Amino acid sequence: MLKKFKLSTLKRQPENVLNAVSGCLLLLSKVLLLQIKFLNHV
Repeated sequence: MLKKFKLSTLKRQPENVLNAVSGCLLLLSKVLLLQIKFLNHV
């Protein structure tokens, strides 16, 4: 069910989905970098 839904939404609006995914990845990478810096300082 979820896979089919995702595929249909991807076909409908690929740009929006790609933007959302890239945004999430950017946030995750920033959080990971902050955590690594914090751990290194401590």
